[in-house]
Amino acid sequence: MTEALDTIRRRSPATAVQAGPLAKYGPLFDWLDRRCNAIDPGPIRDLLRNHIIKHDALSRGDTVLGYEIKERRYHSVHSLSEETNIPRVRMSRMLQKLGKIPAGAIHAE
Repeated sequence: MTEALDTIRRRSPATAVQAGPLAKYGPLFDWLDRRCNAIDPGPIRDLLRNHIIKHDALSRGDTVLGYEIKERRYHSVHSLSEETNIPRVRMSRMLQKLGKIPAGAIHAE
């Protein structure tokens, strides 16, 4: 199942860094998040939630498929910049030099 979720995520047309789960997982996320209230979807909700948590930069307090995030696992350039008080453009350049983000990644103001 993880392989299928990896494929869905990889094939998503969403290219923005800030694209959320709806953009990345499409109708599957939409159904589990908003439309399956009348029936129990089974373990797929937990599987997708764990996949999202594993791959996305989520803030403490964010809610994903009914689960509140207790602690941040990953940072975006923006959130790391805010936490460290290093300007976002400088943070982006440093992370590129360290090979942590792709060279030439856009760091919009």
